[in-house]
Amino acid sequence: MFLEVITPGGLKVKEIAAGIHKWEAKVAVLAQTFGEIIWGNIKLAILIGMLPKDFQDMAMQNGSMMSVMKYENVRDYVISVATQKAAMSTPKPMDVDQVWS
Repeated sequence: MFLEVITPGGLKVKEIAAGIHKWEAKVAVLAQTFGEIIWGNIKLAILIGMLPKDFQDMAMQNGSMMSVMKYENVRDYVISVATQKAAMSTPKPMDVDQVWS
């Protein structure tokens, strides 16, 4: 269980939000069951490590604009951007005019 929390697999863009929530659930189970708590910068480093490269760069650039990078801020920002990108890449149904033969 500890290894699953410390070394999660990499995430794809479409699975970022769900993957982060699933990982946070494992962190909570680890804390509740074994008393092992993952804090601050370690938690942030693991989060950034499981992201795709472009999201890692984006998180680091956004974090450098803040005076202090906090896990919650980076997580919320990454989930927001990932959700927006997933919504843009999802095909939308279109109205098509009737075809005349």
